[in-house]
Amino acid sequence: MIEKCPYCFEEVKERTQKCPHCDQYFLDDIVEVDYHGAEKKRCLFCGKMIFHEAKVCKFCKRWLDEVDRAADDISKLEDGNEGEIKF
Repeated sequence: MIEKCPYCFEEVKERTQKCPHCDQYFLDDIVEVDYHGAEKKRCLFCGKMIFHEAKVCKFCKRWLDEVDRAADDISKLEDGNEGEIKF
């Protein structure tokens, strides 16, 4: 089994408190897979190639769901559901 970071999905060879690739503390369990995974996508912030499963870019360290949260906030404003916008 290959152990991967639950955030950047890079292989983790040693169990530490933080991922050596994305610098996120392991608050969630390490992911165990039996394949290396080759499917990649571009980070929405820095444009570098990262694993498709990644939630955090290992290069710029940004959470990829920031874009989804911002889009949801904009949709709420456009729909007239004004509320607190979180950034």
